[in-house]
Amino acid sequence: MTSKDGWTQHSKLVISSIEQLQASLGRVENRLQTLETEIVKLHGKEGPAIQRIHTLEKWKTKIDDVVSAPQLAAHIEEIDNLKTFKTRATFIFSVVQGVILIGAFLMKFLPGGK
Repeated sequence: MTSKDGWTQHSKLVISSIEQLQASLGRVENRLQTLETEIVKLHGKEGPAIQRIHTLEKWKTKIDDVVSAPQLAAHIEEIDNLKTFKTRATFIFSVVQGVILIGAFLMKFLPGGK
């Protein structure tokens, strides 16, 4: 084997390695492009969510300036109590109106009623 044959084999081996590295680099570049596309899509999806978070943070700051969390809870409980009272009062009013209506009906149609 001569040195020229050794050099030819070595150069073929080097060229083969370079071609393999190029192919690997192409796959890496393709994968990188895919990842970049996915990142852009994710940022597009995150945009509205981040805006909503900022909006909620601003709203909470404004609410905290007006009322604290315990005060808000107390007000909500008071509103629930008022709703319950309203429901009961409406029911009692309806029952009383029904009793008055029945009384008026009985007075008109019973003997001795005018």
